[in-house]
Amino acid sequence: MDIKKILFPVLLIGGALGKSRLLNARTAQRNQASNGTPYDAVDTYVERQMHRLHIPGLSLAIIEGDKIVHQNGFGEARTGGETPNPQTPFFIGSLTKSFTALAVMQLVEAGKVELDAPVQRYLPWFRVSDPIASAQMTVRHLLNQTSGLPVLASQLILADLDNRPNSTERQVRALSRLKTNPVGEKWAYCNLNYNILGLIVEAVSGESYADYIQNHIFNPVWCKNPIHRQKPEMKAVCGNRG
Repeated sequence: MDIKKILFPVLLIGGALGKSRLLNARTAQRNQASNGTPYDAVDTYVERQMHRLHIPGLSLAIIEGDKIVHQNGFGEARTGGETPNPQTPFFIGSLTKSFTALAVMQLVEAGKVELDAPVQRYLPWFRVSDPIASAQMTVRHLLNQTSGLPVLASQLILADLDNRPNSTERQVRALSRLKTNPVGEKWAYCNLNYNILGLIVEAVSGESYADYIQNHIFNPVWCKNPIHRQKPEMKAVCGNRG
């Protein structure tokens, strides 16, 4: 499977829709005398880009303030399947790294994590094949993709579909036999950097990665919306947040 062919078009169209091209398309449509909706130009643009980039399906939502003003589904959720809708789950790939980085920086601001502290302060068992590199690698190196962990190791992890409990820790513990590049010398994109950061979040917070992201990122954002706060299922979660 060519991961680039899957992730790159998805990220590209997401970025395009989130930036000026989307806004320009909406503005142009509003300035035209048309029998359609103000978002017809957006939908047309999306369909054109899907065809150009060979994207099989996607969901689109446009938010103004606290309201969803337009949503639509395009293509197929699976081969021969239904059109995606707001409840269709999508692989979001490396976008999760943004959540991981935010979680780490929250813990930094809370004084629970130091950026230049060695990884072994938070994961005492952490090792790569070189004991010196093991001791030198810091939280900042992981965040900046300068840890020395090789790109190939990242691709091998993608091929490991182990979804049993604690699978991430088992994968990271297996790095004790991994030969690395010099720590801090150059940038190299490796998913393992953020897998390790996720384990640091768990170790420091005492929560699972999923629970931490839900409790400290998703719920607080959700609770800022007064409409959402009134929903029965959210009242207990939000409490006095606002």
